[in-house]
Amino acid sequence: MILDKRKILVFARIPYTINQSEVIDGLQYRLWVREGTTQVNVIEWQDVNRAYLKNYFILDTSWMIPNEYHIDIKLTSNLQVKTYTDPMQFYVVNQIDA
Repeated sequence: MILDKRKILVFARIPYTINQSEVIDGLQYRLWVREGTTQVNVIEWQDVNRAYLKNYFILDTSWMIPNEYHIDIKLTSNLQVKTYTDPMQFYVVNQIDA
């Protein structure tokens, strides 16, 4: 079995700026796949880690079956919730053992 962990960086851009982002609290992510017109959760909402200079989470793809996966991001701030649907998608493909 091949272990494959990926560090996913989440950039929270400062409004009305070009390339400025900040580290913030209240971020969550979920991982899902599409079956027909239905979204099936693979990973329910989980907190995004906050480090000194970045927000991130670790995603272990070693157990995932070949499919197209989607990630949603949710921000909770000042009693307001914003969900950013499908800002990222990726494919898991079969690995050929050497």
